[in-house]
Amino acid sequence: MIDLKSIYRDVLDGKIKETLTADVINNINQRALEIYSKQSLDPEEIQDLDLILRLSNALYNSTSYDVLVLDDGMYDILLEKYKKINPSFQVGGATIKDQVNERIIKVNGKTKTVKRMNAFELYNPKEISDYHYTDAFMETTVNRNQPAYASNVKAKTNRLRDTAHEYEELVGTLDKCKFVLDSQAEDAGVYGDANAKIFERDFLGEHIHRGIIQPYQQLEMIGEIKYDGLSVEATCSDRIISARTRGDLDDNRATDLTDVLYGYRFPNHLSETDTIGVKFEAIITKGDLLRLSNETGKEYKNMRTAIAGILGASNARDFIDYVTLVPLATSRPNDFVNREAEIQFLNKYFATKQTLRYVKFFGNPTQLLYQINEFTKTAEKMRGFMNFAYDGVVVSYTDRNLIDFLGRVNHVNKYSIAIKFNPAVRYTRFRGYEYTVGQNGIVTPMIYFDPIEFNGTIHKKASGHSYERFKDLALHYNDILEVSYVNDVMPYVTKKICQENEENDKLYPMEKFIERCPYCGAYLQESDTGKSIRCPNLENCPGVTASRMSNMLSKLDFKNFSYESIVKLKIASLYDLLHVNIDQLHESGIVGLFADNFMEQIKILTEKPIKDSKIIGALGFSNIAQGKWAKILEQISLDDILNLSDNDLEYKLVKAKSIGRLTAKIILEERYRFKPDLILIQSMPNVIKTSNGKATIKVRFSGVRNKELANQLEDRMCDVSDGAVTKDTNYLVVPYEGYSSSKVDKANNYGVKIISIDEFANNLGKYIK
Repeated sequence: MIDLKSIYRDVLDGKIKETLTADVINNINQRALEIYSKQSLDPEEIQDLDLILRLSNALYNSTSYDVLVLDDGMYDILLEKYKKINPSFQVGGATIKDQVNERIIKVNGKTKTVKRMNAFELYNPKEISDYHYTDAFMETTVNRNQPAYASNVKAKTNRLRDTAHEYEELVGTLDKCKFVLDSQAEDAGVYGDANAKIFERDFLGEHIHRGIIQPYQQLEMIGEIKYDGLSVEATCSDRIISARTRGDLDDNRATDLTDVLYGYRFPNHLSETDTIGVKFEAIITKGDLLRLSNETGKEYKNMRTAIAGILGASNARDFIDYVTLVPLATSRPNDFVNREAEIQFLNKYFATKQTLRYVKFFGNPTQLLYQINEFTKTAEKMRGFMNFAYDGVVVSYTDRNLIDFLGRVNHVNKYSIAIKFNPAVRYTRFRGYEYTVGQNGIVTPMIYFDPIEFNGTIHKKASGHSYERFKDLALHYNDILEVSYVNDVMPYVTKKICQENEENDKLYPMEKFIERCPYCGAYLQESDTGKSIRCPNLENCPGVTASRMSNMLSKLDFKNFSYESIVKLKIASLYDLLHVNIDQLHESGIVGLFADNFMEQIKILTEKPIKDSKIIGALGFSNIAQGKWAKILEQISLDDILNLSDNDLEYKLVKAKSIGRLTAKIILEERYRFKPDLILIQSMPNVIKTSNGKATIKVRFSGVRNKELANQLEDRMCDVSDGAVTKDTNYLVVPYEGYSSSKVDKANNYGVKIISIDEFANNLGKYIK
């Protein structure tokens, strides 16, 4: 056990360098992590927490460490934990003996004395008025005290079932960029990086290049805050009638949230008979997050995880008063003269606690760039002052002609783009590597470091990505790392260029990559290019098998089932998965609700209709995803894949469209490994088989659903769902002639035949031959 008392005493005596060795700092962070993870603390843990905070306070105020012993975010979280035990604890630190307010550094090989700077300069709120567009960030209160819904109204549907979107035009994502100006990307050294999208070059510049806009054309654009929550698409009047998550866009499948949000009231009256589709961002504000904690005892790490936790809970409706729905768009944008009028309508009728904040820009493309850059900088600077979480801004054209021309491609509105804020950066120390093995045998190094905090979440590791990057990083134990938070999701590690690392490299040897697989012990093989290392034991390596099964469960929509559970169960194939029983789960330590949920998901997989391309695409054929399997199965039957000779199958695969020799080679080599699973899939009655050489008849429903009829259609190998109407849909089934909906409108546009359900059911042989 680390002696924190002695460490603290020695540090206060000025013995910093000799006391705070690399191993001691590592041990302090490990102890901090242990305390952080405990729900309740014993007296020894409380004392250690007190000492860690006091040590951090003293070092923060009195030393010039490039990296503090404890990360700032980690410190803040531990401080809040301790204040619940000792509310009178003060942040100020004790004085360290013989500390002076200056330090010696090296510049170009020469020594230089500099004054010690505070770790942070406080941002003065009075300076806010010096920045442009601050009106968009003024705090608003809209019907804050109004109850979210009538508590006596009962839920309308079962949230656990999948459903289709009612307003497909409200569902989708946005193109994203990380820089407003080309010069910003150049300064960051990533202008030539294909992944570095730039508003100037890749949005405005691209449109000028294509002749869509002119270099000196006067244009109007609008900028909005990109709220960070969960997307919800709803049917609304003066309250919510039905609601859905964004869901799976390709399959037009979402989770039904109607039982959670039904009856959620809005401030102004919109006739119950006049319904409209509205896209919302469901968020929780800082104030409501604190209120939730105080009133219910439920605690979440940050606002983003809180909203996901609330809407995902079985009793989500009990906490709906803490949820804020920010209105983003309507299903009828053409009803408004421009985007600003639509936003004003949304804020009037559908904003509850927060409005959709926006500003307008006007000028030629050069003038727009300046305005949008100022707006983005202001939005990023104001981030810490706002009562809600947001991770960027959205910029859009307002001209209806431009909007219609650019349109929507693959669920993406091409007349808008999101400008994401640059990731936050933390500094920490490297503590070593661990290794994982993927389903293709590729070994990935995992970088472990002293814990750091991003947006309320503690991180202690990040992917090292590849053997090539491992060599580029050339890390030594105790190196200072610069960790950025990419897309507010994933920590990305680089080695900090600094004097301390130069000295550290002389103290510790460079890390070496492992020689044997950590799961099966096989000697690892380096690729010809030197970019990757792989385990050659693809057939029998437990790490390879567990990774493949983990990916399979994810692709088959299994939820809340960890990699560790797969290892415990020792399942290695789809066949194994479908033959798991409850006793096997219990023997593996998977019990209670987790076991019940897992068995229920297996039941769904064997009963709910599923496309053959989806389930085969989940098996783990190397680099052949669901979309590619759909093209393969349209031309070559599963029976042929199972039974043709290698020569005959290779001939058919190579001759088929959009398959290629590499894909053909993979199928030929790996079909024997997956043969038991392919035979099983062939026998599963719920698998919708792709019809070779003949287009599958696609039937869609709107406003009606008949399970018996759907079963009959599936028996006839039709593609049946209440999903989207597309150009290749054959029939749209409706409750009665003259029924209207957005799907009916699309069917009319595409020339899809619309049939009442009675006509269709009574004359099935006429339509499905």
